[in-house]
Amino acid sequence: MSINDAEKLFSNTYMNSAEYLIKNAAIIAGNSAVKPQVTEFLGRKPDAGNINGSPETAAAKFLVNGAYDLSENSEVYFNAAFINKKVNSFANYRTPYWRTVDDDPYLANFFLEITQQMLADMMGMYLLLKEI
Repeated sequence: MSINDAEKLFSNTYMNSAEYLIKNAAIIAGNSAVKPQVTEFLGRKPDAGNINGSPETAAAKFLVNGAYDLSENSEVYFNAAFINKKVNSFANYRTPYWRTVDDDPYLANFFLEITQQMLADMMGMYLLLKEI
């Protein structure tokens, strides 16, 4: 297989296609339409009612570590540990969507801000590609 053939095989032509741009624009428009409802709901329930994990957990564990000679040439190893855990948390280890980029600038790495100009550019590309 030549390098040209490999590049054709593994290139992503869908992301710049008219079909992709249409579907992406529809998703963005749909998201924009319901954003006020989502914002109002999150105003009432900042955690969105999302309770994952165990609210209160207690555990105690014990393990032993050692060795035992089976014969002159064989030995069995084993280990031990003690664990005592008490947890009271509904943590779900997800990016905190209720915080803003102004509050925590690192969040900009996780969320793409779609601007009206970006949407207009995508629609312009679609219209241009549609004519080809």
